[in-house]
Amino acid sequence: MKKILCAALALFLALTSLAGCGKKGGEYVIYVDSYAPPFTDHTAGTNTYTGLAPDILAAIAADQGFTYTLGYAVSDAGMDAVQSGEADGAMMRLPITDEAKRDFDFSKSYFDDGQVMAVAVGSALAKPEDLRGKLVACVISDPAAEVPATVWAEANAEKYGFTIQYYETPALMYNAILSGSCDACFGQRSEMAWDIKRDGLGLQVVGDKLDPQSFGLAVKRGTNAKLLGMFNAGLADMKENGKLAEILAKYGF
Repeated sequence: MKKILCAALALFLALTSLAGCGKKGGEYVIYVDSYAPPFTDHTAGTNTYTGLAPDILAAIAADQGFTYTLGYAVSDAGMDAVQSGEADGAMMRLPITDEAKRDFDFSKSYFDDGQVMAVAVGSALAKPEDLRGKLVACVISDPAAEVPATVWAEANAEKYGFTIQYYETPALMYNAILSGSCDACFGQRSEMAWDIKRDGLGLQVVGDKLDPQSFGLAVKRGTNAKLLGMFNAGLADMKENGKLAEILAKYGF
C-alpha cells in the first residue's frame, strides 16, 4: 500500500509540474520563452502569459485543430527540452540559421527580426543613406554585453557619415530623439517597435531590416514532421485571412 501511495504521489507531482508550465493534457508540448517581451510576457498578479508567440500558436492550433501543453523556460532550457524529447517543439528566440539547422528543423518564419532605424514621427530621414552629417543615438555596447544594433552602427558609421552618441539605456536613447538631441537611433526591431507601441512614443521605425533574422517553430531534427506541417498550414491561413497581421499589429509590428 505504501509503495502504491508513493507511486501515486510521484505521478501527481509530475502532472502538477507540467501543469505549472501551462495548459495540461495537450497533444503536443511546446515551449515559449518565460519572459521575453513582446514574444512572451508574464503578468505576475494573474500569473498569465501573453505575447506574440503564444498568440500565434493559439491561432494556428485553432485553425488546424490540434491541442498542446504550453511550457515556459529560458531559451537554452527550452531548446534543451526539445533536444531531449521532453518537448515536441519550441517558439523561442533562436534565429533560423544554418548552424541551428544542424540540430533542429524549423517551420516557416512567423516573425522577421533584425536591426532597424527609428526617427521622430514626421522626420524626413528614412534610411542609413540619409544620415550623413547626422548624430545617431545608440545604447552603450561592450564585449561583455554587446548590443547588436550598436555593433552595426559602429561598423557602418564611416560608410554612411554619421556620428554616434552613446546612452546607457534604450529609454535615454529614445529621449535623445524625442528631444531633438539626436537625429536617429538603431535597435532590435522586436524590442524597439514594442517599446514604441507600449509606451506611446513619438517615434517610428523606418527603412529595411539591416541584418534580417527569422523565427519559427523549432522541433528536433528529423522528428515531428506532422506538427511542422500543421504549423506551416495554419501560418499560411493566418497570412491569407489577415489574422497574422492583426496579431503583429497588436504588438507594434
